[in-house]
Amino acid sequence: MKNHAPGVFLFGLVTMVSMTLLYGADVGKSWIEVSGSTAKEYEVPIRAVQTEEPKTALTFNASWPEDGIREILDALNSGGMKAAFFVAEEWAESHPEELREMAESGHELGILGDGQKTKEELTEEKERLEELAGKEIGLYRSEEEICSRETIRAAGDCGLRTVGWSLDSLDWKEYGADAIIRQISENLESGSIILCRTDGGHTAEALAGMDKMLAARGFETVTLSGLLGGGEGYIDRDGTWIPA
Repeated sequence: MKNHAPGVFLFGLVTMVSMTLLYGADVGKSWIEVSGSTAKEYEVPIRAVQTEEPKTALTFNASWPEDGIREILDALNSGGMKAAFFVAEEWAESHPEELREMAESGHELGILGDGQKTKEELTEEKERLEELAGKEIGLYRSEEEICSRETIRAAGDCGLRTVGWSLDSLDWKEYGADAIIRQISENLESGSIILCRTDGGHTAEALAGMDKMLAARGFETVTLSGLLGGGEGYIDRDGTWIPA
């Protein structure tokens, strides 16, 4: 029996080199040409924003029924901080009062789900969340951050921007408030989108120290909309939103 391995390997190598020369080094990545520009927009969640201004956005995932949302909202209100809350449908159903308080306090709201959602599913969840919150919803996040291109497109068709994160607070590790603040401080960059969780055992406690740390470093905490801006732009291969 002949050994075809060398021939198969050579064919694969030639094919890979040819595709790289034709499409660049981004084989396997999904991108589309931005109209009127040579920039490439990738179909990935927005994980950060390109900006020279020292500002960041604080976001929370809310999915577990038993969490510290009351303490977190009190801490945010005390510090005058605004955040974006991505909430699972089940969480929203069991926390209608807190959900409406978020909306009335100026926090942003988004859908939290898995990375495999259809347009019909997202439309239904968006309408229900808006009904409960009394506020328009314009954000979507996959809890695992892995999100299919089809889901990102479906979210866009529903008027939802798919947003991930660039800086995980690691508050789920239960190492304490100081560890959360240190994790954020050591990895913070301009345009970072910070991920926290409403069920983190020390998250509410860390917020006061986080506010002081950010202020000491000259950082401003803004809403996601404030960080993303209202103008045009595109998403690069790393998930960074590049304003036009």
